[in-house]
Amino acid sequence: MKKVLLVVLISGALCTGTTLSAEGLPSFVNWSYQDAYQRDNGCRNLISLNGWWRWQLAGKEVSPPETGWGYRKVPGYGINFNVLEANGQIWKLKPEEKCSLCWVEREFTVPSEWSGKKVQVIFESIEGDGEVWLDGQRCGYTWDGCVYALELKPPYRTSPYRLSVKSNGVVSNVWLKALPAGPVITDAYLSTSVRKMTATIRARGTGKPENKLKVVITDYRQPDRIVRSAGPFSLQADGQGWKLEQEFDWKDAKLWSLESPNLYNYYLELSDRQGKVIDRIFPIRFGFREVWIKDGSFMLNHQRITITNDIHSPLAIHPARNMGRSYSPYTDEDTWRRIIRRWKDLGVNCAEYRWGGNIDDELLFRVADEEGFFITMSVRGLERNPVVRSIPAMAAYNYDVNAYLIFPRRHCPCVPFYYLSSLANAWDYAPFHLGEDFDTEKLFGKSNKEERDLIEKLDPVRAPISGSYSGGGKTEPFHSSMNYIGIHVDLQSYENWPLRWSQHRNKPLLTYEMAVPPYIAEWYQRPSRGTQAHGVPG
Repeated sequence: MKKVLLVVLISGALCTGTTLSAEGLPSFVNWSYQDAYQRDNGCRNLISLNGWWRWQLAGKEVSPPETGWGYRKVPGYGINFNVLEANGQIWKLKPEEKCSLCWVEREFTVPSEWSGKKVQVIFESIEGDGEVWLDGQRCGYTWDGCVYALELKPPYRTSPYRLSVKSNGVVSNVWLKALPAGPVITDAYLSTSVRKMTATIRARGTGKPENKLKVVITDYRQPDRIVRSAGPFSLQADGQGWKLEQEFDWKDAKLWSLESPNLYNYYLELSDRQGKVIDRIFPIRFGFREVWIKDGSFMLNHQRITITNDIHSPLAIHPARNMGRSYSPYTDEDTWRRIIRRWKDLGVNCAEYRWGGNIDDELLFRVADEEGFFITMSVRGLERNPVVRSIPAMAAYNYDVNAYLIFPRRHCPCVPFYYLSSLANAWDYAPFHLGEDFDTEKLFGKSNKEERDLIEKLDPVRAPISGSYSGGGKTEPFHSSMNYIGIHVDLQSYENWPLRWSQHRNKPLLTYEMAVPPYIAEWYQRPSRGTQAHGVPG
């Protein structure tokens, strides 16, 4: 991922570019750290830079503007937000202007106690390709949907830095981050097996392999109570750094299920040869559970389950950014809990998070973990144009854009599997008459093997599958065809799917597009076969 990660070294002593003063900011804008979300675990530090930033549409400027600013909240996605003038009045904009090329900026300072640490500004996701500027100097370019790190070079100055971004919007969190100056942990993934009652830690980092790594597991509701620890484990050399893959027993773990969603946190500690802790990651939420397939059925912790999946749901990230009939992924915690509990009351235990947007959605996944509900995820997939893919930077981007989507969410017990991109040339392709083992490469002239291999590399535990647009085929672990009770197609079109499945049952059947409870009224608006409820021929 090094080819895509944006790392810019800026010396505090050398930066003399223009810096707008934070003095005179509107009363609703607060760039101090007094009320900002912060974390400190003794090794690492985080300060949230989210909040009200300066904003204006981009024109023909060759550098960040000095005047003409409004204010909007960062992060934000879509068009459902307001831009305020300095007096607090709403800046009138056309919907398309809200997702157009724009400038956003704010100022920040580096805390004096971070001296001696590695300091970065982290953008979790920026919409579209963009530019990053610091103190009026262009530092580099961003890639859509990827994480970007802007690294500051010491000595850090005490006066504010001016941070500007030209893009289609900052759609996820922005952090000021401090890391130890020496060896650090760069990747961590804890997976669990109910069939063996074991956990496996996979980790990577910088520094010498002579260091040791320890796993510490704590109670989710009482974070200070340690319930299990493992290690310290010896590390293996991996290029210029180290790696670890280690399984350990955990016989008395409390299982996560749809009925009893027990949760834990874990963190890793990296120690030197003398046993001194030199790095520690922040706690990561997870659940001890396992999903697998047995005798043509889905299994969750040795119990047979049926996954009833709804994709006509508030979880769709609409490519047009207007969210359509969907709730914004930024909706509040109480709303998500009411939605998920209502779904469960109706017998729906799963919803698809569509179109693979890397945005600030931690609240959604946390609530689903806590409530005992599945969230299936669409991944970004691969660029299929061979000319574009021959460019080395694009090959790196294919990896990174999927990694940055999967890595923060692969610990969530609510994620049972991932959806790959479509192979079929028709929407909602469900060829029940072809059986379960047709060859997609012969039928469509393409396969998703390369994409599947990539996703399995990023998460070796959860299965990647094709959605209803692919119709399954011999490479699929289960059926995911268009559901036969979907409201926006004629019921008769898919009535043979459950019949065939009940006769063969070689693979599990995922009931897809349950379409309840949001839009049942549309069924009665549909005038005839072959026409969608909104009147578009289909």
